[in-house]
Amino acid sequence: MPSYKYVAVDASGRQVTGELQGADQREVTQRLRETGSFPVEVTEARESAAKVALTRSPEKRKVTRGDVAIFTRQLSDLIDAGMPLDRALTVLIEQAENPGLQTLLADVLQEVRGGEALSGTLAKYPRIFM
Repeated sequence: MPSYKYVAVDASGRQVTGELQGADQREVTQRLRETGSFPVEVTEARESAAKVALTRSPEKRKVTRGDVAIFTRQLSDLIDAGMPLDRALTVLIEQAENPGLQTLLADVLQEVRGGEALSGTLAKYPRIFM
């Protein structure tokens, strides 16, 4: 059963975060509502799988210039099509074949969702995004 990360507001108005297992996002959302919480965001917890894959093979850790070129072109296309940035990054994480790129993009997504600008987040990786 997949695991889902959530951000919710509890009955007292405090923001709470956590992780629940469920068949899908709808089930996790319903379970949160049953506890008196209002779900703000429910997303599948994929980052840990990418991090596990990263440790399997040293040669797959490297993010190449080709990976970056494909990523930036695909991101541009998705944004031009009107897709929100966080959704576009999620799609690219799911499609990335390189576990190193998946892990990197998962970190970027987490920071963007936390309010960081995309440019500022990418600047933290100068060896990859020159």
